[in-house]
Amino acid sequence: MKIIPTPINVAEAIFEPFWDPQLSGLKNWKITDGSSYGLKVFQNWCWVNFEWTALPPHRRPLFMELNSLIPCKGYNRLLLVINAPPKSIVILSALTDKGRFQTRQSAHPTEKIEVALPITNSNTINKIQIAIETNQQGSAAGWIAWLGLQNTSLLKTHLSYWRRNYPVPETYLTPVDKIKKFKPIYGIMVPEETIKSDRKNKSALAYFMELRKKAKEFVPETLRNESLRVHMDNRYNRVRDHKRPFNIQCSELARAGLVLKDPFLLRLAARAAIAKAMCPNWEENPLCEFPGGIFEHRCFTHTELMEDICHALDLAGEAFNETGRDYILRRIAEEGLGRTNFIIWKHDYIFRNNQLSAFSPGRIAVYALLSKHWRHVEPYMELAYKELCENMNNILLPDGGYAEGPSYFSYGVGFGIRAFEYYARWKKIPLSKVIPKRLAKTANMAWCLGSTCPENDFIPFGDAIPHFGIYPLKLFASCVPDSAWSLLHKKAVAHHNKKPLPAIEWPPFIRLPNMGVLASHRKIKNEWLKIFVSGCTANADHNHEDKGSFVIEFAGETFALDPGRHCYYGTSAAALVKNCELHNMLIPFGNFNVRPCPELPHPTKPFPRGIVAYGKGDKVNFNAFINPTLGYEKYFKLWKRFFISKSPEILTIKDVYHLANGDGVDFLWQTTLPVTITNNQIIIQGQKGRCTITTGLDTHIGIEEVAREKKENCPEKIHRRIRIRKKGKVGFLEVKVFFELV
Repeated sequence: MKIIPTPINVAEAIFEPFWDPQLSGLKNWKITDGSSYGLKVFQNWCWVNFEWTALPPHRRPLFMELNSLIPCKGYNRLLLVINAPPKSIVILSALTDKGRFQTRQSAHPTEKIEVALPITNSNTINKIQIAIETNQQGSAAGWIAWLGLQNTSLLKTHLSYWRRNYPVPETYLTPVDKIKKFKPIYGIMVPEETIKSDRKNKSALAYFMELRKKAKEFVPETLRNESLRVHMDNRYNRVRDHKRPFNIQCSELARAGLVLKDPFLLRLAARAAIAKAMCPNWEENPLCEFPGGIFEHRCFTHTELMEDICHALDLAGEAFNETGRDYILRRIAEEGLGRTNFIIWKHDYIFRNNQLSAFSPGRIAVYALLSKHWRHVEPYMELAYKELCENMNNILLPDGGYAEGPSYFSYGVGFGIRAFEYYARWKKIPLSKVIPKRLAKTANMAWCLGSTCPENDFIPFGDAIPHFGIYPLKLFASCVPDSAWSLLHKKAVAHHNKKPLPAIEWPPFIRLPNMGVLASHRKIKNEWLKIFVSGCTANADHNHEDKGSFVIEFAGETFALDPGRHCYYGTSAAALVKNCELHNMLIPFGNFNVRPCPELPHPTKPFPRGIVAYGKGDKVNFNAFINPTLGYEKYFKLWKRFFISKSPEILTIKDVYHLANGDGVDFLWQTTLPVTITNNQIIIQGQKGRCTITTGLDTHIGIEEVAREKKENCPEKIHRRIRIRKKGKVGFLEVKVFFELV
């Protein structure tokens, strides 16, 4: 078989586009069988994934080989782009017409690497081998993006072209002495009243003056490159772009220029907008523009760039002359709206998740500004608004919940509100007249998932983090005033300013039947005890294998945790935070013949039907029930979980099960607090509270360290997993939990 490399620039070519499922040649690779240690290699939507569940004795869990004829004349390096497990070694070998070549490279703790193998003077590659060696025990995972070729001499020429920072021609800009009004041109992105308010706000003035100091070192023309640098997302870009400096946003420069009445900053914002617009590729990577490729990463960078450029065109509009303005209008219409509407036309699913709302601020902002110049744009603006309303009514559940968890709620719905703000200003009507009515009910979700811990905003349910952010909380509080959003915002502000937290009277019991979750809030003396039970809607995206799991907060600390997402970087646990073994679950143990092997039982993903938690409660009692059997049918014929608590101090968790596969069950409890075991008792010790877990004498208790995490200015956290094991295919496992203050 012969594979012809496809050039992506004058110096590089790609012959194995693993990121594109329709072009990937994974089927042509021979992969050494690793079923005995749970090896699985499979095509994902954006790369080839690999994972294993145990380290084999030979310590080389992955070995794959391609036998093919690949012309490589004119190139002197073979490239492999791979995200390998931390502390592992990637071995890349090639057999060419000039002999055998091999290189070894250590994995990066958190990022992908580009393994470069010299193949000097070679004309053809006949065989390629990829292997990973490691001494790390347990499970691990990673991915491979692509393989290609490189000419290092031509690469210098290619990169030098983008390092020539030609200034934006004055033919696009207004001379400094002609900038005198210092007012928004359109009043869409930021109203003039806000600018006037900023001029009277000491903290805002201090922020913008500090920004002006930083801006003196900023050269907007450095933004021009073969690809953009928009997000802190290094999945698809080149490794050489990982450390490319981030830019100061046009929105910040332009707003600072108006507030401080500084023509230099306004011109800087205009130069930045023109430099960005001049980038030939509005993606962050070459993959989406691969010749003949099908793969696209939607329009995240396009819509973000559109919105940022609109800030420049509106707030720094004085700094553009007519030529500069018309060039910007063309680029945001062609490159921006062109890609965005293609994505919206193509992908129906984005009307049912967070993406359409995330794309809408840039889309609606562009329509708003274009309509001021081109009269045929207005109907498309109304269509964009109609589609955003459709999207919001799809993703906001009737009970006020959101299927994808709090972080994606903040992302998707927060972007949607921003788009509604632009639309309302364009229509010159109040925001309350354009936002969907379902938004008011989201206070129910804030109560259910809101955290009672001082430093956290939310329980990190699904692909979430515990910090929602002061600005998003303020945004939702303004849309749903005098609600849980208002209280959570006041709590976050007080914690940020190191002030006493406001007293929050949490509802004794709240259940979201459409979202499938519920929560109990009761007091032990003056301290809150929160118990959250996890369910889901059918086919919910960005969810974890945690249906039937629980989270417990007591006296301002998390005693039973959900790790959420984006944590434990640099450890093998980082790739496993979605999995059931990092949640408070009941899982079977045994030697399984299929994945997982030997100890990672996974449900069907996504869950094909909703898993709903039922219950009731008041200030004293709490009872709940959930049947998470759905999705776990490969392992459970039956699994029902009961929560029984006649007073806040005592909780019984009872699992009734009948295994379809496995030798027994493990009850898992995750915590970062200190843990001790005495006989059949487990004590979890907090600063102000303690919980004692008692289980039957027919169980075995163990503690495992999952990961350590040290964040700046924070003490090290050790994620510990308590494992209570009971043998037998049929039965029940019951734990009693006693809470007390210390």
